[in-house]
Amino acid sequence: MDRHSQKYPMKKKSKMKIQYQDRHLTVFESALYRTTTSVLNLGTAWLLVDPNWLPQEINFIRDYIYNQDNRRDIYLLFTHSDFDHILGYGAFPEAVTIAHRNFVDHPFHNKTVQDILDFDDSLYISRPYDIKYPEIDIVIDREGQTLKLGNQDIVFYSARGHIRDGMMACLIESQICIAGDYLSNIEIPWVEYSFKEYYLTLRRFEENIRNYHICGLIPGHGDYTSSVKNIEERLAWDMQYISEFLKGAIPDDQFVESIISVKGFPRQNQNIHDKNLTFRQSGDVFS
Repeated sequence: MDRHSQKYPMKKKSKMKIQYQDRHLTVFESALYRTTTSVLNLGTAWLLVDPNWLPQEINFIRDYIYNQDNRRDIYLLFTHSDFDHILGYGAFPEAVTIAHRNFVDHPFHNKTVQDILDFDDSLYISRPYDIKYPEIDIVIDREGQTLKLGNQDIVFYSARGHIRDGMMACLIESQICIAGDYLSNIEIPWVEYSFKEYYLTLRRFEENIRNYHICGLIPGHGDYTSSVKNIEERLAWDMQYISEFLKGAIPDDQFVESIISVKGFPRQNQNIHDKNLTFRQSGDVFS
């Protein structure tokens, strides 16, 4: 009996949506907020990104990996420290973890852990592992830092704006960009750190997509896309939205309605927009 079957027995009735799959990439989609978890085949290793949300969903992802090949090393990448992106950490104690330096130096990580505990408590959820802030084995602390993982060169860049510790990753051979909570087709930009930094991050996406010939994009919420045209459209909409705030004025209602109509989910996206307005009025951190 291997380490997987000892601790996490296969539950045949437990299922999770697989949004996209090819021989290099599997994108899982949670029932909550259409949050994605990605598993990338690196030949001799797995790259697992932001496992989430519900215990049965995380178990399904773990079962998937170990039923494919339980002898490979697992690298667990956190795109940022929002609680929904780290709450699966404890299910993969054997994984080698990767995150940005700002993630490691997060000044309020105790609050992030409390957010997970509050979420679970509110829904009577129990998890078969301890809840704690991730300990990071490989720290990304410079722009363009490159790691050779399995058969892939992966280049990392900061992605600040949504929050302070975001990170994007570009897989050179696969031409895939892991975007975290950016460039979603269903969610308008959500700014909790800086509009200016958010705009610079979008510019960095634009540059990297061109320089690394990216043709696959994995957002934190919404749909994976393998269309360069669709990636460019997402960039254009989000840059236009953020630019409106940087002009120093409240975005025009007609424009906001137009971008929300593109993204869908009008009530939630209007709620995000209202939060952006409140944040802007409180003062951008770089104003």
